[in-house]
Amino acid sequence: MKRYTPLVALATVVVAGCGHRDDTVITGPDGSKMTISKDAGGPTGGPMTISGVGADGTKVTETVNGDAGAKIDITGKNGATSTMTTNAAGTTIQGTDDKGNKVNEAMGAGAVSEADLGVPFYPGSEESKDAGMTVVSQGPNGKTAMSSRLSKDAPSKVIDFYKDKIPGGKTASMTLGEGSMSSISGKLANGAQISVTATNDGKKDTVVMVSATTPKS
Repeated sequence: MKRYTPLVALATVVVAGCGHRDDTVITGPDGSKMTISKDAGGPTGGPMTISGVGADGTKVTETVNGDAGAKIDITGKNGATSTMTTNAAGTTIQGTDDKGNKVNEAMGAGAVSEADLGVPFYPGSEESKDAGMTVVSQGPNGKTAMSSRLSKDAPSKVIDFYKDKIPGGKTASMTLGEGSMSSISGKLANGAQISVTATNDGKKDTVVMVSATTPKS
């Protein structure tokens, strides 16, 4: 669907500034078609809907509604479906693959819990402002969760906290210029593969990254 990009840009120019319902239909050289509809009220007066069918039969519908966020529905020619919703709270993706298996993903602030990781958050740490690094996804093979948090403590102290949480975990450490990095990786009792990496560049807070992959039971 990458071929939609220039068409979307062109259609947005066509409908911008209109104060009434306006439908614009564009057909690409490869046979793909796209319809853009905008409600009355001009650029900020109502939601905009973009729908299209690619040359390969993939169907896409996107609804953009200002600060309320956006929603994208995709149906592939192989039957796979996906719905992505984006708003101030973050992004969620729900769908099914071509075999009918459910696939779910969430990213953004608060998307990952301690239960998703199988270990507690580092005491006193705060979720990173880069909430895009906080993701949990559920698929036919299991669940993967990744958390990014910030701490005032040194990397080595962070990893010491997790040593008894990851029995038999392998540890490593290294110097990075003025900073340092420490890590631990291993397997939890529920079969999840987990790794914790704490990095500090010597100038800012320590970034604590926890990643866990839990196989489907």
